[in-house]
Amino acid sequence: MTLSAHVPALARKYRSLLSLRVARQHHGAAPDRARLRALATEFPGALRELDALPMEEMHARAGALEAVDRGAVVEPWMTAMAGYHALMRTALGIRRAGGDPTAVRAEVDALRSSTGITLDELDLAAIARPPRGRLGVFVFSRLGATLGRPPEELWQAMFPTSRADRFAPRKEPSE
Repeated sequence: MTLSAHVPALARKYRSLLSLRVARQHHGAAPDRARLRALATEFPGALRELDALPMEEMHARAGALEAVDRGAVVEPWMTAMAGYHALMRTALGIRRAGGDPTAVRAEVDALRSSTGITLDELDLAAIARPPRGRLGVFVFSRLGATLGRPPEELWQAMFPTSRADRFAPRKEPSE
């Protein structure tokens, strides 16, 4: 998956998150809804980061992304985050397309050209009826398959939480 085109956008995302967090913490400012909507549209999951990531982590991520432009090594989480945003954006676009084959094809083609990730008919079916009814479960499973990493590991790298078990297989109730 190609990342270089996504690095400046990811760095901008973290700077935006920092700006929003500082405004909220130091000035009590309520975030502008249009700004939040635009951020969530471009970077699905970013509002979760706004609520959950410590400021130190936001600073670290922004700095690491900006260092890539100066020749630093691309870290695995960067590739995963770029893939997550692109794949979730595409999945949401496919759902909004409501089965319109032209619109679905445009979403799939845009994903492939920007990231190299391809979606097949099984993926499209999973987007229509995601596992556990959660689109995120599909996205992390598909991203994990693409990157050769367990979905729960990707989740923890991007959205650290005590809920890493969200991708573990569910136990069936005893009969």
